[in-house]
Amino acid sequence: VTERATRWHGSSGDVPFRVRDDTGALMVDPAGAIVEVTRTQVLHNPPLAAGLHADGSHVTVTERYIPVGFPVYVMGELKRPDVARSAPRAALGGAPAGAATAAPDDSNHLVLGRPVTGGLFLVSEKSERELIRGLRLRLDLALILGTFALAVGAWQLSLFLKGIDR
Repeated sequence: VTERATRWHGSSGDVPFRVRDDTGALMVDPAGAIVEVTRTQVLHNPPLAAGLHADGSHVTVTERYIPVGFPVYVMGELKRPDVARSAPRAALGGAPAGAATAAPDDSNHLVLGRPVTGGLFLVSEKSERELIRGLRLRLDLALILGTFALAVGAWQLSLFLKGIDR
């Protein structure tokens, strides 16, 4: 008996959700976002996958998700729903530490989504402070490595120039 494994990667789609904090609520259309999520759920032979496999085979589905009510940070562009995929209306730095909630039909409210101009669109379960700390560590490391590479390059150049003088 030969077992053959087939891997398939896909997405169940971008599900809009609402972020709520002390200042109010805002719909988020996550299409095109960089999503930083660490929570996963593994399902073995889920009922919806019944049509995807033949008898005797096994299907494993791994989902990444942000639980309802969990703090989330969103950075994107604020738009009206009727122009959500066209011209930008206003830039928004980020929606700090709001809680993700289920998304009702909010057709008359503003939507936070992917910037039309191609700017950063981020959905993360990390806080703004944690994101900045992580970027700061990467920047510091890049500066240290860049300085080291520059010093090695200058040293190599000095050795090369000394060799030419002889």
